[in-house]
Amino acid sequence: MSNEESGSQEVTKKPRVDAGNENDLPAVNVAITKKVSSNAAAKALEQLYLNPNSADVHFVFGADIEQPTKLPAHKTILAAMSPVFHTIFYGSPKECAEVTIVDAPVEAFEKFLQFFYLADVSLTFEHIEKIMHLCDKYKVMDCMHACSTFLGKNLSVNTVFISYKLGAFYNQDSLVKMCDEFIKFETSAVFKTNDFLTSNKTTLEYILNMGTYNCSITEILEACIRWATKSAQLNELSENYLKQVRDQLGELFFQLPFGALSHTEFSEIFTQYTDLCTNEELKDIIGIAASDAYQPKFFTRKKFWNIGESSGNKVNRIISDSFLVKNIETTTFSSNKFLLLKGFLYANVYTFDKEKWQYFKIDEHFPTSNITIIEKNVDDESQNVNDTILFSGETKLSSHGKNRVDLTSPIIIRPWLKYEIRFEQQQIPPSTYTFSTLKTALCIEPDINIQFYPDRNLNYDNTSTGMVADLLLIEHPTCNSSQLQSGSDQSSQLPMPVNPPPNRNDQPSTSDHAVNQNTLNPVPNPSIRGSLPHFRLRRLQANPRFQNNFQGIQANLQGIQQALQGWIANLQPPGGPANAP
Repeated sequence: MSNEESGSQEVTKKPRVDAGNENDLPAVNVAITKKVSSNAAAKALEQLYLNPNSADVHFVFGADIEQPTKLPAHKTILAAMSPVFHTIFYGSPKECAEVTIVDAPVEAFEKFLQFFYLADVSLTFEHIEKIMHLCDKYKVMDCMHACSTFLGKNLSVNTVFISYKLGAFYNQDSLVKMCDEFIKFETSAVFKTNDFLTSNKTTLEYILNMGTYNCSITEILEACIRWATKSAQLNELSENYLKQVRDQLGELFFQLPFGALSHTEFSEIFTQYTDLCTNEELKDIIGIAASDAYQPKFFTRKKFWNIGESSGNKVNRIISDSFLVKNIETTTFSSNKFLLLKGFLYANVYTFDKEKWQYFKIDEHFPTSNITIIEKNVDDESQNVNDTILFSGETKLSSHGKNRVDLTSPIIIRPWLKYEIRFEQQQIPPSTYTFSTLKTALCIEPDINIQFYPDRNLNYDNTSTGMVADLLLIEHPTCNSSQLQSGSDQSSQLPMPVNPPPNRNDQPSTSDHAVNQNTLNPVPNPSIRGSLPHFRLRRLQANPRFQNNFQGIQANLQGIQQALQGWIANLQPPGGPANAP
């Protein structure tokens, strides 16, 4: 076709864009590159999991039996994540199409293969030890970290020892630290488990060297004696009971914190175990308890910190403003570290008279509030049937006073779990108000954070509202004991609102009406509205039991010695107390 013919055809076809206007087309930037998400590859990989149709390698279990079990897999996928598999399949000499497995059951290996194919894996305690062994054997460190995280998130008194053993063996430092913190907070419960009684001496020594516990010294000593008794029974040693206890403890016996016993505890222990120590050893214990200047001959001087006796920190959430109190008010929070919740403060409440446009204190007939503290299910989308109630009680809301709830037994706040403090009031009077605009997150230390969450049963976000204004927490004892403070040092009494509630729906506006301060009798705090976010943090102080160098024990030293003299005199054979100290 000639150029002339081609040109005539162009004119006849009437192109969409006239040739003379080509320069008017918008320029296309061919350099633009953007990433878009797609799960197509993940879905395809998931379909290959245990799929025998495309498999090019099989793992064989029970090769010595007539019908062994075989798990299908794909060399390329396994080799991409594991350098060991890469060497097996593509090294020299190359492995054949079947690999025999003798160090793990088929169920554990099947779960191990999940890491290569699935985005979400399913783990159980039944096979976790073998799975971590396979992760280490085939050098799949990301999978090892996932197993460590699984153990850390599911710590309990029945799993903490196996978790600690695996964490220490496979150098999972974060898991070991989690176990350490768990034992410090759950000491009493841990001492009662069979896992503790059957643990090895290395584990017992590790616990004795922690120095921080949530139990009494007597509980520590009795737990160690039970451990030694169990160890003697396992070794079929029964003669001379107390001698076997000392033999099983060995040098650990002299690391027991006898010197930290009070007068009463001392009497209780050595009345029950009269032949546990020699006279010279008893003198050594008394010397340790009496003075820091005393140089022990037998026992190691131990510093003991009972975190359950610490006063803790007050974390204040209040910023400003007021909100309408409902029949049910919830506060849900979590921590990224182990903490102890010793109690909390809740806000004062007031009634608002719309006709008089004033706040008034509530009267003594105000309904009683039921308080419940709940440990929420790990799966935030699941129903509440699996939630655990940790505390229940009742209180009377008021317009003045501390409004404080102190827990007789502190509640352990575990990382990753959510905790709910629920207030339920029956037939609460309308127009009952208290503070709102609470902080949705608090920081105790750069690495200790408290996060608050909305109640998923509500159709609105209540994260920054609720009755709980202060949490009384005990931090991990290794934190700095210096005192930090942010904002003004207010008393534990919560201030009442100094202005009417903001204009929300039928609530009164503050623009045209003043508040009768004489009617309110407010706590002096004229600058609370509009002030900076306020909260106070009190860092843990050292246990005064040691700050005072056992002054209480030293003051009662004479009484201890007299009690000891009488006790030994009763044990002497005929002939007099020749060996009495």
